Amino acid sequence: MTLFSALTRTIAAYAVPASLVTNLAFAPSARAADEFHYDESNVRPAVYFAALSNLANAVMFSGLGEALVISPYERDEWLRRAGFVTRPEMPDMAAVGPVYAGARPAFVGTPDFAVPRTLAWDASTFDRTLDPAAQAWAMIKITSPEFHMQFHDLPDNKLAALMVIPQARAQAQTLGARLTSADGLFAPLASSGNLGAAVPRDQIAVLWAASNMVLAGTSARDDYWHAAYRDLTAAENYRPLLR
Repeated sequence: MTLFSALTRTIAAYAVPASLVTNLAFAPSARAADEFHYDESNVRPAVYFAALSNLANAVMFSGLGEALVISPYERDEWLRRAGFVTRPEMPDMAAVGPVYAGARPAFVGTPDFAVPRTLAWDASTFDRTLDPAAQAWAMIKITSPEFHMQFHDLPDNKLAALMVIPQARAQAQTLGARLTSADGLFAPLASSGNLGAAVPRDQIAVLWAASNMVLAGTSARDDYWHAAYRDLTAAENYRPLLR
């Protein structure tokens, strides 16, 4: 199972009815002896996988998606809003817009965490399917204000929060222009150019993501993050995803 597929299926698996949760909570464990526990034999690969499956690796470092071209003008806008008075050197990163369905999380070469370009993953392992859930869950994290507002005080971290805005725009555009079926449902686009079958959980994730985009761009909250969304996104562009 690919990385994003595993993540989205795990998240979807938690969306169970309250009645089922109640029944499970009070049911005796039939497999208590088979419960999984971390120990010295398995914790290292688990930590490695978790470290490589976060949002920054997916959209900034790994190259797991279609390359995103960003204009110098927009970069200057980020710097101004983040509080920079001079233009610092921008890091060389494998920033992507639309994200692929998954990959084996392995670096191409020896990583240097101070040099972002060395954190790219092996592109030969990429599943280049454009999956609606992959776009949606990336957008949900990108457009969650409290995730970014914790960075409010430091210019470098404000810059990181602003740099992902064009990525969310590209993912939303991909959902509307390339991953919408003739029936108006969101479906995966294979590298062959064929749309796959639409599934309910993807529709829910996209609705959540598109709602976040609209809310971020229409909120009257007085902070750098919401001001940037009001100015750098157009909420009307994302409302069709909600229909």
